[in-house]
Amino acid sequence: MKPQLPDYDAALAALLSAAAPLGTEPAGLTDAAGRVLAEPVSADRDQPPFNRSAMDGYAVRAQDVKPGASLNVVAEVPAGAAVVMPGDDLSGCAVRIATGAAVPEGFDAVVRIEDARAAGNRVGFAIDHVEVGKDIHPRGADARAGAAVLDRGMRLGPAQLGIAAAVGAVKLTVYRRPRAAVLTTGDEVVPPAVEAVAPQQVRNSNAAMLTAWLDAAG
Repeated sequence: MKPQLPDYDAALAALLSAAAPLGTEPAGLTDAAGRVLAEPVSADRDQPPFNRSAMDGYAVRAQDVKPGASLNVVAEVPAGAAVVMPGDDLSGCAVRIATGAAVPEGFDAVVRIEDARAAGNRVGFAIDHVEVGKDIHPRGADARAGAAVLDRGMRLGPAQLGIAAAVGAVKLTVYRRPRAAVLTTGDEVVPPAVEAVAPQQVRNSNAAMLTAWLDAAG
């Protein structure tokens, strides 16, 4: 009597019981796309590392924005610049600021440039008030220093590699890629490039399809 083939679940269980995780290896950011992360990645500092302006406009103290207000523009902060304020008393002051720039200490809101009315070194507003925290991406809002930002077992796509770069993780520990061979058989099978195919023959479509599936699986 012929032995009966196992059903799908039994075959899968037998296969998984014989499988073992592959080893690991380091990979740079440019080589890690599509790989599977073997060790978690943590933030090396708060993300964002400062109170970041989400808009072009003016950093203000929210309490100073009121009907008819006109504030003194005391500085300008482009992205990437560090600004030292001229004195500790910021009442009645505003700072022109670019998207992505660090909001100077003492200011708690950003009025977008569309709502500002600048004239010389003064600025008024087309709004009567602004909420504290408006258009500011607070320090540490995405992750605190030491917090995991990428988990073990995660497949590394473009977004994950961007996060790794943002926290300075330029070398990632990833699992090695499995090696696979595709063997297609059959007396009726001929290569796809063959032009003169006999009526009883078929072109080998499985090899190209399976190889593409394996590549897509890493």
